[in-house]
Amino acid sequence: MSAVGAEPAVQARGEERRALGVASGAHALHDGYTDLIYVMLPIWQAEFGLSYAAIGVLRGVFAGTMAGFQIPAGRLSVVWLSGPSILPGAPICRMNWPVLENSST
Repeated sequence: MSAVGAEPAVQARGEERRALGVASGAHALHDGYTDLIYVMLPIWQAEFGLSYAAIGVLRGVFAGTMAGFQIPAGRLSVVWLSGPSILPGAPICRMNWPVLENSST
């Protein structure tokens, strides 16, 4: 194999590693936001004076929403490349935090 023939393989491997890095970072960020709800539920309960039933409803709505959007997201990822369908998710989740922070005022 010549050096010219090896260059596209090395380049493809670098692109694969970058794609893996981006996907891993998005996955870690998404899991962080998802797991953060368990930390936030007792804080929201104390801050907003919510009952255990209200916290349960909030958790149920969160779980239902996460499950409900998995099918449309999967279909979008088939239509688009997987990257463009994943990338808007984290900023959309992040845009909701100011809403929650300002809801008590």
